[in-house]
Amino acid sequence: MIVGMRIGILFGPFSQAAGPFMGNILGYETITAFMYEAGFIGLMIFGWGKIGKKMHLFATFNVMISSSLSALWILDANS
Repeated sequence: MIVGMRIGILFGPFSQAAGPFMGNILGYETITAFMYEAGFIGLMIFGWGKIGKKMHLFATFNVMISSSLSALWILDANS
């Protein structure tokens, strides 16, 4: 209970100091994960048998790249 109160008290100054940085980084992560990664995951899963093998391989590589970028942004925000 006391730890929760400390976090609540200290969160305001932290968000004012780190807000501009954290907002940009989490925005980049959102674009990477939800737009880029989700689109290619949809092609990869639901396109099986409907798109060509080369396009499926292209979608798989893009999921790999976008997942790595998403992890990079999260690690950057947490560090």
